[in-house]
Amino acid sequence: MGVKINNSKQSRRDKIITKDYPIEYIEEMKALYEKTFVLNADGKVTPKDVNVGDLLLLTDIESYNKDTDDLLVLCNNFIDVYIKLSKENAFFNVVGITKEDFINIITNDESRKYFLSNNKIYVYIESNKYDVRGSLTKGFQNALIKEFFNQLKNPSVAYTAKIVGKNKGGYIVDIMGVNAFMPGGLASANKILDFDSLVGTEKNVMIENYVRNDDDGSGIFVVSNKKYIQHILPDEVKKLDLTKEYVGIVTGVNDNGIFVEIDDIFTGYLYYANMSNDTKIDFNKKNIKSGDTIIVNIQCVNKNYNLVLTQINKNDI
Repeated sequence: MGVKINNSKQSRRDKIITKDYPIEYIEEMKALYEKTFVLNADGKVTPKDVNVGDLLLLTDIESYNKDTDDLLVLCNNFIDVYIKLSKENAFFNVVGITKEDFINIITNDESRKYFLSNNKIYVYIESNKYDVRGSLTKGFQNALIKEFFNQLKNPSVAYTAKIVGKNKGGYIVDIMGVNAFMPGGLASANKILDFDSLVGTEKNVMIENYVRNDDDGSGIFVVSNKKYIQHILPDEVKKLDLTKEYVGIVTGVNDNGIFVEIDDIFTGYLYYANMSNDTKIDFNKKNIKSGDTIIVNIQCVNKNYNLVLTQINKNDI
């Protein structure tokens, strides 16, 4: 049982064989069809200039067949492509809707138009024998990969990466269905105290590099949380309140003071001279260690956006 999405648009092939159309229109459509499709010797019809691996823009949705679970879409304004919705769970997860919700959207004229006008959707061509068949999931992933390559030249977009595993060098992350690698040194603005604790969490990242395997030609994108933080620091610094107390996390200690992380973004340093009496006592006894919480104020911000911290109240001076 099929659900017609747009009654004004039949399949291009259906229009050609419909006898109710004027002969002039039929001849015109046949000519256009012959420019677009080729009839092979084995009787198979193949669209010209549509190849397996092509990435086409979805421009309209024509019908949905509940019995076969086939969605017929229009790509590049003229090419009919069939999509098996039962294979598109990864796509539904990425866009944040269920298959049922998606069907409800596309079968309602108003919601379909709104959805298509607010989402640029690509279809990856998987087969062009008989009918053209494609994938929304692979279309989304390949369009995202193309965007990643553009970000290498002009970094401007941040992505949410879910950390799904780790290895000796860093973390394997998932960005909307595309796997990438985040080196441990780029996974945070400051020293990571517990590498295992980050697995399963999410980090904002930017594209750092692309590493290709010379043996088989495969590759993987390298992403960086540190690059993202450097990108947003100028704006985030403006939001700091120098009259406010902040709860920081100790990330290291040396002879002159304490390294402190604030809000998972800022790197600060508390000099010995700026410590409270209680902190000085603990510091001298070497009781302060990485992972401890510490209350500080921000004395100033240097030109590299690092924070100079203090525990001395100006009224006490």
